Amino acid sequence: MSRSKLFRRIVFCEYTGFSLIILFLWMDELLDLPHLLFGSMPTPVNYVECFFETGIVLSLALLSILATSTLLNKIERIVMFDPLTDSMNRRFLIENLKHEIHRCIRSNSTFSLMLGDIDWFKQINDKHGHECGDIVLQKIATAFKNRLRAQDMICRWGGDEFLIVLPDTSPETGRNVAETLRTLIEKLNIIYINQEVPVTISFGVYDDDYSNVRPDYYIRKADRKLYEAKNRGRNRVV
Repeated sequence: MSRSKLFRRIVFCEYTGFSLIILFLWMDELLDLPHLLFGSMPTPVNYVECFFETGIVLSLALLSILATSTLLNKIERIVMFDPLTDSMNRRFLIENLKHEIHRCIRSNSTFSLMLGDIDWFKQINDKHGHECGDIVLQKIATAFKNRLRAQDMICRWGGDEFLIVLPDTSPETGRNVAETLRTLIEKLNIIYINQEVPVTISFGVYDDDYSNVRPDYYIRKADRKLYEAKNRGRNRVV
């Protein structure tokens, strides 16, 4: 669902909720609903009216708030995550990477950044179709999430590229993790229409100076390493 449609739904729910509140209060005054529904009661009529009207207002307001909250959560997912792989999108990853860079500079610690690209992904799409390509992307993203820690950041950086940031990780550990992920993807058993789809991935890993505050500096360095991995024959970590 597009953001504009979600926004229109939020506005619709808000106005509908408050319109219903006004409508019920107007019907209460016009039809004398407490007396009509409850008849003679031992409780004084003014107390019944008070509880009745308050219940209507609170119930409708609560429903309106719940509907708005649900729609806002959907908007949040659209704004921050890739809908196909449920990984971070570029904008959300960049914001998180900025915080991680500043945290590392303040605490004199390191992080690992790796850029992965699926090998021969265009050939997979050409041979098996784009639906198969989508399944491959989903399987790889799921494999990453199952292997990495909760605090690690996974982003679908491009069509068939994934950018991964590992907080509090040394360069050596980052290279080992990249190699583990490369092996994991190589061993993935992906079946599409009774055909096995072999998949490999290449990684470029940044392992240099950590004093630069610009996220694009680290990403550009990792991209150069990835380009080198491709030139060396793919399915490798550089």
